[in-house]
Amino acid sequence: MKLEQKEIDKFRFDPFDPTTLGLLEKEHEAYRFSLGKVDKRKAITYLILCYDLHSPLIKRYPDIIDRKIRAAELSEFEKTLDGKFKEGYENLITGENDQFNDIIFQYISSFGSPEFVALVMYWSLLADEYKNASKITDSKERKDVIANTQNLLTKIKDLTQILFSGEEVMNIRIALYKGAEKRFRALTPEFITSATEEELDENIGKPYGKKYKPSKIKFIGNK
Repeated sequence: MKLEQKEIDKFRFDPFDPTTLGLLEKEHEAYRFSLGKVDKRKAITYLILCYDLHSPLIKRYPDIIDRKIRAAELSEFEKTLDGKFKEGYENLITGENDQFNDIIFQYISSFGSPEFVALVMYWSLLADEYKNASKITDSKERKDVIANTQNLLTKIKDLTQILFSGEEVMNIRIALYKGAEKRFRALTPEFITSATEEELDENIGKPYGKKYKPSKIKFIGNK
């Protein structure tokens, strides 16, 4: 699959332009990072293809796992001889590279849309439920995963409709939220690690439900 130039022109940054990395590094110090053996330019291409608000891949591949794989292929992520992504690149796809996760947040928050930040969060949670489903044998836990997945899909559908139902409406919404730095601060790793439970509640609520515990799988739907 290749993107047409008219699609590429819609991105905030051209994902295939070799000068894009330099532009991002000038924009914010967060992009001045190193990923070891992972090609940084390929990582940035993947970032933009997968997480740009105007990426055609969002509509073309609604399933987040499928979209990540397509973006990785377009970014020419390196593979082993048996066709699997090399470990460093795979970690970017699976969300196991904390440094790159911070870069994702920096990029998506730059669009000035809290809804888009929330949507990406729900995509990530949905991917986690996919991974949980493959490991669970207990019937009750499996039902909880199904319920969680259905709940997340509903939230994703609602936010997708809000974000992508009209470009003009979206531009107005971005303008309204551009100055709302407090909302973005409430989602940063620095705030989350230092804030009290009451502060987290006030700023971002309880997306997993009040009784959710990370060590166990519980239903997170509305009660």
